[in-house]
Amino acid sequence: MEEQIKQAREYFREHLSHMHINQVEDSVIAELLGRDHIQKLRFPMRMDCLYDYLLSQSLCDVTE
Repeated sequence: MEEQIKQAREYFREHLSHMHINQVEDSVIAELLGRDHIQKLRFPMRMDCLYDYLLSQSLCDVTE
């Protein structure tokens, strides 16, 4: 799971830098990415789900 968290953070840094994912605890990312229905998705779709989740729960700041 640590590798998935690292990949998610790198993806957000490169593609979604307006979201400050560094404010989010590893356990929050791991909980979402560890869900069965999320694990079955391809990586970009998992990142979309993580993005939507973080936004919907106001778990990090977003720069407009």
